[in-house]
Amino acid sequence: MYHLLSLWDAAEPNWRESPPLTARLPKHPCNFLPDREWTLLAMHDESVDRLMHLGGGRFGPIYCLPACRHCRACHPSRIDLSRFKLSRSMRRTRNRNQDLVQKLDRVHLTREKFVLFEKFINARFGTRTDHLTTAQERRNFYDSWHQTQMDCTREVTYWEDDRLLAVTTIDVGEEGIYSHYCYYDLTVPRRRLGVYTFLQEIEMCRERGWSHLYIGFLNMQAKKLRYKEQFSGLEVLVPEHGWVPFESTKLVDAPPLDSAETSDD
Repeated sequence: MYHLLSLWDAAEPNWRESPPLTARLPKHPCNFLPDREWTLLAMHDESVDRLMHLGGGRFGPIYCLPACRHCRACHPSRIDLSRFKLSRSMRRTRNRNQDLVQKLDRVHLTREKFVLFEKFINARFGTRTDHLTTAQERRNFYDSWHQTQMDCTREVTYWEDDRLLAVTTIDVGEEGIYSHYCYYDLTVPRRRLGVYTFLQEIEMCRERGWSHLYIGFLNMQAKKLRYKEQFSGLEVLVPEHGWVPFESTKLVDAPPLDSAETSDD
């Protein structure tokens, strides 16, 4: 627990005056590294901004921090927009998708969304939804991935005329945005929709005058999370030091241990 307390002291020195509610969750096979277990500490606070600033990453409906006793591979991460710069390939991706129409709304399930979501999670994770036979079961399943108990979650949909191409789930605070999840049409890889929706989230923050986009955990030993190091302006939350530029940490030289496919997003 010392690791987490020192993490919070560095991120927000006054957090002890009104600490977030916490609960240790049961051990579970690690989502990121093979042959390991992880332990998550569930966090609750009225302010989603506070949960983000204290390093919370959202898993389903709840914000958590890793509390694994023998592993410190996961690090809360965010993008400092003042230091973020478009790469040449990102600029091409942005220009290639200028025809898409973007809509912001509350989380709500439609048939189009579920069909797209079902195809995405089946292709990426082998997750089947055949057992969901009623509309309520499908809605509950969808909400368990995307919704929170706080009134801050929104969906952003991306359309090519009347064709739904991508959906992202974000938590919108008063000081920043948490990028929770993205699913999209895998039949149009040239659009690089994962990258494009990420760039649009950065633009949303800038339009509101906010300084950071929170992007969950960075794990340099897991390729499925290591891809985040490609983004300029990356910061990580470390004990005793708080939020620091990624390039100033020893994480930069960490070798990957797993053989998972690197995200193309």
